[in-house]
Amino acid sequence: SLDLSNFDTTSVTDLSGMFQHCSNLSTIYVGDDWETENVAITSSMFGGCTSLPNFNSSVVDKTNAHYGEGGYLTYKGN
Repeated sequence: SLDLSNFDTTSVTDLSGMFQHCSNLSTIYVGDDWETENVAITSSMFGGCTSLPNFNSSVVDKTNAHYGEGGYLTYKGN
């Protein structure tokens, strides 16, 4: 698992390859400041992350970089 619950990504613009090839990663915790609205570059962000919940090999960009229904991430409050 990876705990990113204290990460503030509100100003981040590039997350490409951030978790790429992390096939054993089964949980990524994020908090209230996890935001991908300003992120423009996310190619292969989740490429090969086959152990994440809801993983879909055809969706490896920021599309599922959220918690809740269909998301790859798990919420953990700050």
